[in-house]
Formats: sequence, C-alpha cells, structure tokens
Amino acid sequence: MSESESATRKKRIDTRLNSSLLNWIIIPFKDDLAISKLECHAVEEYEGLEDPNSLPEPQVLSGDAITELNACVDELQEILILIDKEEME
Repeated sequence: MSESESATRKKRIDTRLNSSLLNWIIIPFKDDLAISKLECHAVEEYEGLEDPNSLPEPQVLSGDAITELNACVDELQEILILIDKEEME
C-alpha cells in the first residue's frame, strides 16, 4: 500500500524543510495569508475538495485558463482605450 500525498509531504518534505540546514517554519494555509510577508516559511497545502485523480483533463484546464486570460486582456484593452480618451481631452 502506498502512502498518501499528505503523509509523504509530512514525512519526507516537511522533515527536510525543518532540518537544521534549512530551518524553515511550516505554517498552515489560510485564505487571507499575506504571503508577501513570509521569508523562510513553507505553507502547508490547502486540502482541496477535489481528489487529484478526478480533476479535469489538462486540455480542459488549459482551455479554461486561456478563456480567463483572454477576458483579462479584453478588460486591459478597454482600460487602455479609456486612458487614451482621457489623455486626448
């Protein structure tokens, strides 16, 4: 029987991060975590609701990401148009 990903992380990765060589502090994930203030910290993974084996195919995920990015580009182009209009006035 193979160990779970969580057990592997705790047993193999966290022990190395806590070693005297690295001496990182392992902290739990929080939605409001201010990651910009962290220095030598490792953030525990958020235990998601989805089983990694039941995730959508990579093509579906990448398609969704591209759709989201295109929407962002469209919004940025609208902002640039507004900026140009303001500069012309």
